[in-house]
Amino acid sequence: MPELPLSALLRLDPQMTAYLNETNDLVYAAGVLSKKIKLLLAMVFDTAQGAEFGVRALYRFGRIEGPCLKVGSTPFSVTTLSGTVGP
Repeated sequence: MPELPLSALLRLDPQMTAYLNETNDLVYAAGVLSKKIKLLLAMVFDTAQGAEFGVRALYRFGRIEGPCLKVGSTPFSVTTLSGTVGP
């Protein structure tokens, strides 16, 4: 399995990794858009770029946050959106 891209950065520059983590917390803080919506958008962008590890990481974060929207009694699935993005 290939090494995760940020693993090399963590070894080479731990301060930069800490800065990225702080920025990440700021980006996903609740504001006009909820954290769930921001995670959904980031996942769609990563899907469009073919960033498999990014999609997987965002999926795990999204599972922790719970369903974003409900349509009737069925939770709205991220895969419904991500399946429509791309070439």
